[in-house]
Amino acid sequence: MLKGCLVPVFLVSLFFSYSATAQQQPPAIIWQKCLGGSKDDKAYSIARAHDGGFIIAGSSKSNDGDVTGHHGSTDSTDGWVVKLDTAGNIQWQKSLGGRLNDEIDRIIPTSDGGYIGLGITESNDGDVSGNHGATDIWVVKLDGSGTIQWQRCLGGTNDDGLSFSPQSRGNIRQTMDNGYVIIGSTRSYDGDVTGNTSNAFGAAWIVKLDQSGAKQWTRCYNSSYTSQGYDILPLSSGNYLIAAEAMDASGDFALAGATANPPNAYLLKVDSNRNPTSAQWMGQRNNCYALKKINEAEFMLVNVLQNCYPMNPNEGFNVSKYDTAIKPFNVGGGSYSFCAPNNPTYGSQGVHLKGENGLSLLSDGTGVLCAASYIFPNTTGYHGGDNDGLAGTFSPQTWFKYFGGAGDDGFNEMVAQNDYTYYMIGYTNSNDGDVSGNYGGYDCWIVKMGNTNIIKGSVFLDYNLNGVRDANEPLVNSILVQSSQGGTTFSSSTYNGVYRNAVDTGVYTTTVLSAVPYYTAVPISATSTFHSYNNTDSISFALQPVPGKRDYQVNLFSMSAFPRPGQSVAYKLIYANVGTDTLVNKQVRVIKDPRAAFVSASVAPLLISGDTLIWNISSMAPRDTSSIILNMQLAAPPLLKIGDTLLFTAYIDSTGDLHTIDNTSVLRQIGIGSFDPNDKEEVNGGVVRADDLGKGKALLYTIRFQNTGTDTAFRVIVRDTLGSKVDPATLEMVGASHPYQLNIRQGNILEWRFENILLPDSTQDQTASHGYVTYRIKAAAGVAVGDTIRNGASIYFDLNEPVATNTQLTVVTKSVLLPPPVPAISGLKTDYCPMEGAQKVRITNIPAPSYQATVTVKIDGSVTAVASDSSFSLRPDTLAAGQHTIVVVFSNAAESDTSSWIFRVDAEVTPVVSLGSNITTVTSLSQSVVLTAVNTAGGGTQPKYTFAKDRGFTSLLQAESSLASVSVDPSTLQVGNNSCYVRMKTSDSCYTMQMAVDSIVIVRSPVTGIVDVDYPDQVINIYSNPFVDHLHITGLQSFKNYTFTLVRSNGQVVLRQKVSGQQEVNIETGVLASGVYLLNIYDSKKGRLIGAAKLLSLGK
Repeated sequence: MLKGCLVPVFLVSLFFSYSATAQQQPPAIIWQKCLGGSKDDKAYSIARAHDGGFIIAGSSKSNDGDVTGHHGSTDSTDGWVVKLDTAGNIQWQKSLGGRLNDEIDRIIPTSDGGYIGLGITESNDGDVSGNHGATDIWVVKLDGSGTIQWQRCLGGTNDDGLSFSPQSRGNIRQTMDNGYVIIGSTRSYDGDVTGNTSNAFGAAWIVKLDQSGAKQWTRCYNSSYTSQGYDILPLSSGNYLIAAEAMDASGDFALAGATANPPNAYLLKVDSNRNPTSAQWMGQRNNCYALKKINEAEFMLVNVLQNCYPMNPNEGFNVSKYDTAIKPFNVGGGSYSFCAPNNPTYGSQGVHLKGENGLSLLSDGTGVLCAASYIFPNTTGYHGGDNDGLAGTFSPQTWFKYFGGAGDDGFNEMVAQNDYTYYMIGYTNSNDGDVSGNYGGYDCWIVKMGNTNIIKGSVFLDYNLNGVRDANEPLVNSILVQSSQGGTTFSSSTYNGVYRNAVDTGVYTTTVLSAVPYYTAVPISATSTFHSYNNTDSISFALQPVPGKRDYQVNLFSMSAFPRPGQSVAYKLIYANVGTDTLVNKQVRVIKDPRAAFVSASVAPLLISGDTLIWNISSMAPRDTSSIILNMQLAAPPLLKIGDTLLFTAYIDSTGDLHTIDNTSVLRQIGIGSFDPNDKEEVNGGVVRADDLGKGKALLYTIRFQNTGTDTAFRVIVRDTLGSKVDPATLEMVGASHPYQLNIRQGNILEWRFENILLPDSTQDQTASHGYVTYRIKAAAGVAVGDTIRNGASIYFDLNEPVATNTQLTVVTKSVLLPPPVPAISGLKTDYCPMEGAQKVRITNIPAPSYQATVTVKIDGSVTAVASDSSFSLRPDTLAAGQHTIVVVFSNAAESDTSSWIFRVDAEVTPVVSLGSNITTVTSLSQSVVLTAVNTAGGGTQPKYTFAKDRGFTSLLQAESSLASVSVDPSTLQVGNNSCYVRMKTSDSCYTMQMAVDSIVIVRSPVTGIVDVDYPDQVINIYSNPFVDHLHITGLQSFKNYTFTLVRSNGQVVLRQKVSGQQEVNIETGVLASGVYLLNIYDSKKGRLIGAAKLLSLGK
């Protein structure tokens, strides 16, 4: 946008409006911070960052505290760049340089979203390359996160610097071609330097770089003795204004009025070829060192005064207003001066201003400065030490004030705001007075000061109800906190959990204004009393939850202005947990209009089924909010024509929800042709039902804006005056495109301030030129059928006239049916097996009778009846294996809402197992029998096998495991036929039967058995093997006497028993320890061994 502000870098207050009269009293410190480490660190330059925070540059010797990445010894300096948020918190920091001395003296934001720093370097390693010798001017280009994009050393073999005076450090400006122009001084005659004809004390030097850092041209401005360059100001004509000084009146500085008595201050105007076209001698023994642009025709010049009357004969400065033809204006009777306070008993003192950002001219004409001032020891307000930081006003000089401690303190630059709030940076080695938190030595010092009383604090979730914010208790956003005195109220919405109300003097009562169901604010209210300005009271509010309250919320709105057929549109889905329990595994669905094609989403949907997009939210803590951006492509005519209504519905699972009215968000949009991009829209499409409002349904407004001007907008303010038919106390912020501060004035005037938004114009960046705010608000009590809720907004781009949006009209009616909710179900699994039989699935949000809705359920296209308890039957045993679809439709005269779900029916398996063996006839006990099972069918990927000697699987050879084979000792088999069995259990979950059995017969040849030589045709058999607590022996002769011994593998006899007159016998062994045993059979009469068998005890 075209802007008319005096100093474009200065922003309006984040929190409150400013007076139309000059500030009459000194500001107070709102906060201060020391930045650095244990060595010396100083801040030289500050600018607003692209996100509204601050970018600071200076030097550092530290490599601890806030500083990391220092190059070389801590006896040398690095350039130090620090990114701060608006509260002064470090977001990132970079040490830049090499092993020798380096510093960054100026830093400015650049049009590409990055920053460029100007300083000096002695190094030629680390981050530095291309040093020409001695000291070079150093230019460092950074991206938005502080990463070096390029760097450039400028100079020759002698010293080259920004200036050789403590009063100024040169300057860098971005030019209209996105390049950079630099002013400083040089003592070199080679390298990058040409045209230096001065003596060894140096010449003023200008260098022009393109946007990638390549040198385009240089120019020296010479006198016969020495000269220095302090500041340069590019003009749109291609000309430049230069502030410089020279020690004599010769060469480029041979001007009328100049004297040989140095120094002489000069203001030069040069053409695009850098040749002087006009000049102004600014006086003897003065320094002319800062230029500040007002507009294309006017600028301000700052020069040092060696004799500063009428206050005293010491140093001060003078500010004059000029036109670009270098003709002074008569401003307020002349130029403005600021002098140090007089104390003739002490030596010459002064005010040291470092450059253009050491002063500012506010929109009400007040001039503000910050400086380092030499102080007389008995001066009122003096803190001690060599210097104090000095802040004051000029035009007129209504106040000045010293800041610091007992050490050496000073300010170098500031960012000033029109509400009399200032951010000043410099240095300090104090740790008392106004200074706290010094790390040691000199620290970078940043001070925020202003003229107000502040009531501030946080709002947090107090899970344990102790009234104190503990480590696991989060801050809460979008809570309105109001401070009131009689009919005067000041309100702000919490951002990052913090509110801040700027108030006047008097007694104020502060309360949580937002209605927060299921939470109790503690304290209910708090009182603050202010008898003067610049005081702060801190009040935090604990939101204490009522357990077990479930309330989820969903909002859907368009981020783009009115939809145009054939164009792309972005929508934002915001879902929130506004209850007190944790959201677990809830689905969020968007039913898009069929004429909108889904392109992409910031979070990919879990499932897309027709026009339904589904996401699963695994977990969300109380009061958390999240969002998804959806990109759609609208159909072109004739499918979508101008005047057609698009319908989108968002839904969050409402199971157990206490307030289901906000579980659904319906967005109706009418397709249009050309449109004004600065608009206001309410999602109901102009009509809302009275009984919905009675149930607590909120109106959802989006105010959209676009910079359609010809330059970047530094500040955007959106003002919305609420009418009597909405309730301001129910306001809830839903979202915004950029960081903002929301204030409420007079109870119903909403003001969103986007400070330092740096919104590009649409010709430079169409996509980034847009912004928006979205909020919810409920209708006021008493709104009835036939009422029209009117709402519009005004948008302010910098200092331009406001742009009015359309007036959004929403008619309250009862003639329009409420659209039914988006169907939701419970009890549906993703996979079924036919054997499960009939299943019951329940619709969880059957529309109430007032919806006059029809409910239709289809499974694979076939209509299914819905029972009185809202359930319907699902029969997996009647469905083929594969994927199936359930569709539930709620429809009435207003609209039809559809949801669909996919499930599978798995194929049933029948397991088949085959059992084989390496041998089926045992003729030698040295032959091992290996039984192997084969998963012939239906066993799944990980079947389990059990091997046994009996079909009942009581005499196990191997317990259930994944092993498909087992080795059997042939001696454990009985002579003759032995049946062996395997049982396979399938790993599939869907089966006709879970297990299959197979068997095989293993024959043990008699030649391997026990045979009495007296009766060679009779085999003695021993059962069972393995055994538990007894043995059964057959094949004995009834007229023989036998002795049996059972011997452990270590030779220990554990059983001895004699038997006579029996053909078979049971021997009770008792339960023995598990292991291998040897059973010996003796002929008792003949005293000889008949045979032996190895047995296996299953043991205890």
